[in-house]
Amino acid sequence: MTIYEVVNPCVGDPYQLQYQSYSGGYRDMRILQNKDGTQLPDAENVGVQDFIGQRLGALLQNSNHPVVFMDVGGAAGLSAMRLAKQYETEVRDSKLAVVVTSANLPIDEYIKGLRGSWADEAAALNQEGLVHQKHTDFTSIPDTSISLPDGTTYDLREGVDVVHERLSLTAWAPNFAPALLTLGELLSSNSLYMVRRKDMTEGHNLDGQFRMRPVWAVGTTQAVVADSRGLEIIDHCEEGPYSGYGLTYRMLRGLDTAPVHIEPVPGGTPWKP
Repeated sequence: MTIYEVVNPCVGDPYQLQYQSYSGGYRDMRILQNKDGTQLPDAENVGVQDFIGQRLGALLQNSNHPVVFMDVGGAAGLSAMRLAKQYETEVRDSKLAVVVTSANLPIDEYIKGLRGSWADEAAALNQEGLVHQKHTDFTSIPDTSISLPDGTTYDLREGVDVVHERLSLTAWAPNFAPALLTLGELLSSNSLYMVRRKDMTEGHNLDGQFRMRPVWAVGTTQAVVADSRGLEIIDHCEEGPYSGYGLTYRMLRGLDTAPVHIEPVPGGTPWKP
């Protein structure tokens, strides 16, 4: 399978093809929306990558075990690698582990499909080896482990603190319910799982066929995961300056972890579709 076969459903606008499908970059994808569902001005936009970075920073201040962030179906892993670089000291000190999973192609192959500055940035970050890459069917992920720089091994089934999913299992997996239940095995009452809301209604097959997701079925599966793993379904920012604002992602937050708190980003983050 080639990179172009993997992203075939999104063929059209080259920007959409590269950025949304296989760069794994979401720095300028907005996390917030107004309480009425409309978009915030660019100057007030907080990107998804910014939010995850804020969340990891807060967790690192209060954790007595390695903090683990996983990007499910992260493709080239651009934002995951950016975050690992942002917290490079913590990664090298075994205080933070960043994991990118991909069932279709390894990160190297996705990077080969990028062009311009994204390709250069992703290739350079990939050379630093700060990210754990899991190129395997997702059903096997809960039974795998990662080796930390200090020589210790962390079993992923022990719990992943932050899980990001976008254009992955919910949108793409032919049988998304078993896939989400498998993902639930990585979650605990200390976890935060986030999935793009549009993925709950839109989906693609790798043969290029677009289909609508039955949102009730996705929501029911999420509720089963939440009930079984000690999680609460969150659709709005819970704390901070944006308390009460809507989210472009649905989040399943563990009952024993901090509420969803989002801080402004100076100057905002320019939005791209």
